[in-house]
Amino acid sequence: MQNKPNFKDAQMNVNSLITKDYENIANWTLGQNKPNSNPNKPNLKRAKMNVNSLIIKDYRKKDDFAVRKNKPNSNPISETPKMNANAFSQKDYENETAIRPQKTNPKQTQFQNTTLKACPEPRLRGGRINHKLLLKLILRNTVMKRRNFLKALGVGTVALTVQSRIRASQPSDKKPNIIFVMADDLGYQELGCYGQQKIKTPHIDRLSAEGMRFRQYYTGSAVCAPARCNLMTGKHGGHAYVRNNSEIGGWDSFRGQLPLPAETVTVASLLKQQGYVTGAFGKWGLGEAGSTGDPLNQGFDRFVGYNCQRHAHNLYPKYLQVRSNPYQPSNAGFRKSEKIILEGNTRGLTGKHYAPQVIADEMLKFIRANKEKPFFVYYPTVIPHLALQVPEENLNQYKGKWPETHYKGKSYLPHPTPKACYAAMISFMDRQVGRIMKLLKELSLDDNTVVLFTSDNGTTFLKDQVDYEFFNSVGPLRGLKGSLYEGGIRVPMVVRWPGKIKAGAVSDHLAAHYDALATLADIAGAKAPNDTDGISFVPTLLSRPVQQKKHDYLFWDFAGYGGQLAVRMGKWKGIKRDLRKKPDAPLELYDLENDVSEKNNIAKEYPKVIARIEKIMLEARSRPIKKFQFGRYSNDS
Repeated sequence: MQNKPNFKDAQMNVNSLITKDYENIANWTLGQNKPNSNPNKPNLKRAKMNVNSLIIKDYRKKDDFAVRKNKPNSNPISETPKMNANAFSQKDYENETAIRPQKTNPKQTQFQNTTLKACPEPRLRGGRINHKLLLKLILRNTVMKRRNFLKALGVGTVALTVQSRIRASQPSDKKPNIIFVMADDLGYQELGCYGQQKIKTPHIDRLSAEGMRFRQYYTGSAVCAPARCNLMTGKHGGHAYVRNNSEIGGWDSFRGQLPLPAETVTVASLLKQQGYVTGAFGKWGLGEAGSTGDPLNQGFDRFVGYNCQRHAHNLYPKYLQVRSNPYQPSNAGFRKSEKIILEGNTRGLTGKHYAPQVIADEMLKFIRANKEKPFFVYYPTVIPHLALQVPEENLNQYKGKWPETHYKGKSYLPHPTPKACYAAMISFMDRQVGRIMKLLKELSLDDNTVVLFTSDNGTTFLKDQVDYEFFNSVGPLRGLKGSLYEGGIRVPMVVRWPGKIKAGAVSDHLAAHYDALATLADIAGAKAPNDTDGISFVPTLLSRPVQQKKHDYLFWDFAGYGGQLAVRMGKWKGIKRDLRKKPDAPLELYDLENDVSEKNNIAKEYPKVIARIEKIMLEARSRPIKKFQFGRYSNDS
């Protein structure tokens, strides 16, 4: 019917009334103070005014629906209000039939001009209030005397306040939200919490101070696409489908990279099965739009950013790709495939719209739109990957601080102050992390959200653009992006989970990107696939070392940069290089406890260790598609 009461608005307005006028009512009602002497006694006059306003606003035509005895569904008291499932649990209603009304005068049980049935008072049972009955009382006020209504409302409000306090002390039933931030080509020591001295990263440093910092955490590969594959699928390089960057289409077609197969199980698809809304914002690199590797075909409800890694080599692009699951309610109004046109951008050094800013804004909109549901946000930001580009206002933070050598451009766009720009890009990324944390607090999601921050691989080796020696980007580690030495694969990992992770914790637990699937599945209450190479490090996060399973070894199979294999087994690190040209290249061995810089090859001193690592390098590899094959495999004839 047209004049059916607006239960949702009534609930919202009454909640507001309760907050304003009955803040301390629980103490007053429970007899801790006498009503006439308690300064926190509810302001009934003000409540009366607010309720009248509520009645006028939501039930202006009450007479049209309040006194229709014999017409089905015409009496609002006979209809069941639609409650907010997120606000109230089913237990709030299970004892409804046990709540009995007070004895009333039979003569007052018939509808009259201004009188309805006498109002029963909601009673607490186990500290709970019948919210359904409370809303009925609000509706009945349209035709009952205000005095009786306020009396009933006062009792209901007391119960609701008590219940709210009880609930506030209990853990939420909602699954924890998960935000996974992955920087692009960020070195191990380019954050303040990891020892960086020149570049400012206060927000990520705060994550570390309030959570856990890993000192021996690794990416799954030494370049972009395979590292993303390891992360999403939970498989190390010896079993992963993508084992190097592999382009689809011409260089400037921006079609994307080799797609993940259709049958792939990803972090997003696992969490989606657990009721999570899933979004990816940044650089994808695992399949062009419409392919089997499309983010929508790999468990994501929404993607905004660069589908193609080559497209991401400019931060002032003409457009960004958008993919939206049309069946996800928060995507209402979006087409399945569209582009955000960035007017004023020409793929030059500067432009009107800085793509990392646009992507971050869209990511925050997604969080806000899905605040009532558990969500998984995968934020693979394109920063600080080249080209060197940042808005002028951000560049000014570092401009003029250090001597500069103009980069005139070759592999990427030129820049007059490469040091200042690189530092400004990292600080820009840090501010986006700060925006995430601010929004979580604003939406009261902070305590139930796990935030993880890491990088896909080490700092770039293009020294005329990124002076990794000046910034001490990888500290004492050997190697950079593209290398399986420590500087190419050891990356930051910071995790914050309020109430679960001890503030300021530091861990030396050995873990890698392919542990992320098992870990996030564990957090969400999902079961990881049996064929995952990963191990959940949740026990480490919760300071339960006895429960933490450990890897026998970590393994890398990287088809790029000449073909490389590496094994981390306890303190031992074994590595082979240039296997495309030399399938029988010798194994190098390093003791990372005493030689983290991998300077002293001690392979000749430990033949048994060498034999064990050689065996792993055969057994841990499955034969990939042809373009990724190199070296020896266990099934070689």
